[in-house]
Order: sequence, then structure tokens, then C-alpha cells
Amino acid sequence: MDVKDKARESYSRRTVPFLIKSQSINEETYNDLLNVILVEILIDNGHRTGTLLNMTMREYRYKIQDVISVSTHKTSDLSGPARVVLLPGVIDLMDIFVDKVRMCLRLGPAFFADLTKPVFCDYRGNALSRLSNRLHDAWSRSGASGSITATKLRKAAVTDLHVHRPSLRQDAANHMSHSLSVAERSYSRPALHPGEAVRRSRSVVLALSRIRQENA
Repeated sequence: MDVKDKARESYSRRTVPFLIKSQSINEETYNDLLNVILVEILIDNGHRTGTLLNMTMREYRYKIQDVISVSTHKTSDLSGPARVVLLPGVIDLMDIFVDKVRMCLRLGPAFFADLTKPVFCDYRGNALSRLSNRLHDAWSRSGASGSITATKLRKAAVTDLHVHRPSLRQDAANHMSHSLSVAERSYSRPALHPGEAVRRSRSVVLALSRIRQENA
């Protein structure tokens, strides 16, 4: 069982039964689910944190099956929208988060009617400014050692892909919204234990497969 499975299992045992019965959500419960989802999406896709921070409710509601196109991110002028793939398991958590947990926030109908609002907001409806503490919280709760950042996840996945799946280098660079030269110069280097790198790259390979199906 890898890190994200541990995090999801831990969260599910403690929280999902409560969510199904409850009409209100406290801040701790809200953050628990939000943090796990953020880590899982970053592991699966290798995106920068800004892609998730800028994802709007309109983009989420108009996703094509399990692929969300996010128009605003660091390299959008060069690479176009970033596509976020929700792999099995994450889709279920996102449904719970968006349709149950997020709707329990006491923010009024105007907030929920505004599709320009970010999908991932804090308990008071404010846009998230950074994810480092949230990623560390979900990471540590899963029982994993050390610290984690989105950049480490990107480096781990890219390094393993470049070594063991070189035919996917360009596809991975396109999906992560950076050029192949940038990936080779800045990301293709060890950032985590090799075993962790392999697990992360496998998730990215699944995401790439889904993108290929969409483009076929």
C-alpha cells in the first residue's frame, strides 16, 4: 500500500461515515479531506500547486468525464490549459468534497452560485494561498517519513519516467505543462527514495493513458 492509499484509508475510516450522516462539517474534518485530495491529485498528475489553487467551480462542473481543464496556471500562455485527471478513488473523494463537504460551509447561496470561485478554498471560503502545510499534514498522517512538496513529487515522477519509460518523456512534459528541456534540466533528478519515485510515476502513467484516450 503506497502513501496516498494509506492517507485515503486513514481518512475514510475516521471521517466518511460521519459525512454521510451529518449536515454540518467542522473545520478539522473539512481540512482532513481537502488535504488528502490535494496530495492525491498532485501525486497522480505531477502538476504545480498553482494548477489546483486556480481551478474554478466552472472548470470542475464542465469537466469531461474525469478530466478537468484548468485555464490559469504558471505556463498557460505557452502550454494552454492544464488537464487534471481524477483517477479512480480520487473521483469518489472529490464527489464527497464538492457535493457534500463544501456545500456545508456556512457561506450563503451567492458563494455557491458563483462558478468563478475556486474549488479548493479554506473553511471560510477564502482562496488558498499555499499548500505546503496541507501537503505535509496529509503526508505525515499517512505515516510517511520526511517532508513533501509538489516539486518533490514532480521530480520523483519525472526522474523515474525518464529512466524507465523514456518513450513517455514528451507526453509527461506536456501533461505537467513544462517543456522537455526544462524537465531534463530541472526535474530529472532524484528527489525521493527510488521506490517512492516509481509509485508516483505509475500514477502519472495512468493519467497520461487517460489523456491519450480523450485525444483519440
